[in-house]
Amino acid sequence: GSATNNNDRGNHDSSNYAECDSGSSAATATATATATQVYQDLVGFLKSPNRPDLRLEATKAVLQCVTDRDQSLALVDHGVLKPLLSIISMGTSSTADQSIQDAAWNALQALLSWTSWEPPVVVDALLQEHVVPRLVEVVMDCPCPPPKVASDTA
Repeated sequence: GSATNNNDRGNHDSSNYAECDSGSSAATATATATATQVYQDLVGFLKSPNRPDLRLEATKAVLQCVTDRDQSLALVDHGVLKPLLSIISMGTSSTADQSIQDAAWNALQALLSWTSWEPPVVVDALLQEHVVPRLVEVVMDCPCPPPKVASDTA
């Protein structure tokens, strides 16, 4: 019932992970262990079966980390790429509900953000994990209409 769902949400509240890891405290062993646990939890939320709400919130947290090189590398090191690809694949299904589509869009934005970095530290990981060909495949097979862009009529 709803009590189980509320309990479940309490145990998996991804809002705690929205800021990822604080770089200022990474020097201590405890902070490093805590940061590792945060990244592992976040990847676990991305993989949550039958919990599109957790996947959506986890992708929002990933998006908040993509501009920080250290956090992004830590996410990649903890295995974030394959779960993000999986979410993208789920979101392009014609039967995907809105939260899965939103999570897929967030995941796609995160992966595309990482492809623009110089030097391409994360890009190397994206290539090793075969993310780029899969992204191209997803985009080419996407049944969804293109996103609305501001009109360029004069």
